[in-house]
Amino acid sequence: MTTNRLDLRLALPLWAVLLAGCGGGDKAPAPAPNAPAPEAKALPEGKELASEQQQAIEAFARQVEATLGQGDPVYMIQHMDLNAFIDKATEGLGLNASDLANVKMGLRSSLNLPQRFAEEVKRGGTFKLLRVREVNGHPTALYRLVSNGGLNYIELYLKPAAEGQYQIYDCYPYIAGEMMTETCHRMMLQAVAQNQQSLLGKLMQKDSDFVAALPTIQKLQAALGSQQFAQALQHYQQLPDSLKREKAYLLMRITAAMNTNDKEYLAAMQDFRKFHPNDPAADLAASDGLILTQKWDAALAAMDRLEKSVQGDAYLTFLKANINMLAERFEKARELAQKAVEAEPLLIEPHWTMVTIGLNSKNHAEVAEWLTRIRDKFQMTFKDLNSVAEYASFMKSEEGKKWMASQPPGVIEAPAPEGE
Repeated sequence: MTTNRLDLRLALPLWAVLLAGCGGGDKAPAPAPNAPAPEAKALPEGKELASEQQQAIEAFARQVEATLGQGDPVYMIQHMDLNAFIDKATEGLGLNASDLANVKMGLRSSLNLPQRFAEEVKRGGTFKLLRVREVNGHPTALYRLVSNGGLNYIELYLKPAAEGQYQIYDCYPYIAGEMMTETCHRMMLQAVAQNQQSLLGKLMQKDSDFVAALPTIQKLQAALGSQQFAQALQHYQQLPDSLKREKAYLLMRITAAMNTNDKEYLAAMQDFRKFHPNDPAADLAASDGLILTQKWDAALAAMDRLEKSVQGDAYLTFLKANINMLAERFEKARELAQKAVEAEPLLIEPHWTMVTIGLNSKNHAEVAEWLTRIRDKFQMTFKDLNSVAEYASFMKSEEGKKWMASQPPGVIEAPAPEGE
């Protein structure tokens, strides 16, 4: 007798979980991953490593940064412990040996995170090491990923390997709010459940609740995908209580609620904080929506909490400067943008924030000063600013005329010939 072979060699969109974050444009944040987190717990604060361990781990972490910064994923690939990752992600699925082997094969073929990071860098993104530290007794390397999807933080969990090297055995993307092995486990569980209806009795209670609620979960996901936010909230309320408390579904609820009304949003955030205190995932998920709806103080509070979680980042200071600028709090915006430049001199974004503050506040001398800084520090060339509407007032000013006249050859790009 032949049996249907369980084939789960899927191209799982794990990269989407890693790359989506705040600051990604004019759309609401993408829904959270499609399964419950295993338990409610606060994200632990990082601690300093012992000095010798600090040096060795930082050297390894900087090599990851340097190679990915060149768009090369090979070094990171070579230092990933895929066996440990896959074993943890597939634990407790209730499968026989043959089906489990197929699941592991599918997961192995889908784990292309280093390649995805490298691709984002090639598209103009950045992958920057912020610090190495200890979290829950484990050495980690914390990176900032800025891509077309916005801002995310990626914490790589490390273990010693041969000859003073380290291996990566798990990854904590802040936007997902859980370990990648946990996210993979839920994805595998959903795929397995759709293939094997007899699975339910072999699972632990939390996984059984998930499988039993799959029809409602899929309706929730579909409503979010079609931006039917009120309907998504209704589907969320139909979930069992055990899942309503889980991080992934609370994140989905937050996404729907912030596109519905303030009452729903505040209630969703209150529940998230109740069940997942100090966790930054909700702040990353909600930041774009708060800015788009001009909830400036709530957006700034979210940035403050994120800053505490990552133990400081100039990029968050830059984002706070932008929020204050949008709120027309120009003095505070200046203070924060300058602070970001001082903290990370080669971060170009706060330099442009200073230009924009000057334009919005009609401070033409400030515009000229920061355009010159950008030109000199980043070897930047500019279009003819006379053709850029936002610079019209500046270019008519004495400061603008002097700045334009003082530019060395090649700094101002020649206009394209007519017809191009």
